[in-house]
Amino acid sequence: MARTYTLTLEDRVVEVEVSEERELLSVKIGEHVHAVSLGAIDDDGRLFSLLVDGQSYAIYVHGGRGTYELLVDNELFSVQVERGHGRRRQTQGRTGEGPRQLRSPMAGIVASVVVAAGQVVDGGAVLLILESMKMNNELRAEMPGVVDEIKVAAGQRVERGDLLLQLSSR
Repeated sequence: MARTYTLTLEDRVVEVEVSEERELLSVKIGEHVHAVSLGAIDDDGRLFSLLVDGQSYAIYVHGGRGTYELLVDNELFSVQVERGHGRRRQTQGRTGEGPRQLRSPMAGIVASVVVAAGQVVDGGAVLLILESMKMNNELRAEMPGVVDEIKVAAGQRVERGDLLLQLSSR
């Protein structure tokens, strides 16, 4: 299922449709469809390797919660992202109501589970570390909550979209 996003890049608004095809993303902007691959290349989750239609870019990302500054080839861009219709990849429920599920954004191995069932976490807290392509990726809570259930253990292999843990609002 495709997800839609509204991106505001500087003062330009763009509708984007993203669908997953195996390990690649298909990104449609207007009538143009692009094959995209994205992977973190640092432990902080701020430096990414982006491949668009065979063209490689290194991107440094700063910000969060829908507003980002992107440094691409020594050029700084300010981007706002609003999620539209479709399946959400990592969590359900942005208002803090009801359970939220953390799903794996990529195939990999669970390097460590940082939290325990019943633990109260703040928004942005590291929940677990997923190793993919020899890189450790910190998966964080989007919102504050309580860890209800952990579905994985350190050393376990997971695929993109697998349920990792479930949170409920505080």
